[in-house]
Amino acid sequence: MIKTENISFHHKDGAQLKFRNFSSSDDPLLILGASGCGKTTLLHLLAGLITPTSGDVSWGNKSINEYSQKQLDKERADKIGLIFQKPHFVSALNVLDNITIQA
Repeated sequence: MIKTENISFHHKDGAQLKFRNFSSSDDPLLILGASGCGKTTLLHLLAGLITPTSGDVSWGNKSINEYSQKQLDKERADKIGLIFQKPHFVSALNVLDNITIQA
């Protein structure tokens, strides 16, 4: 389960985003919104890739702030799937190695 409480994020360009509180079970989650409304920022916050300016994100009953970076990486690799808007390939590897890379 993913749960948020009063999360907000300030971008370097000064844009401030505030998000509604929600909790999600193990069912798939669909996030919709207009271009520029903060969907990608929200996903990055939920995955622990960036830290909220305020508020909290929890996985299960544990705040992601309680994880070490190594634990956070492992939990993310085991439990969260992300498809990025821009490719994140390791240029030194071929396509097959990039697809099958293990964390």
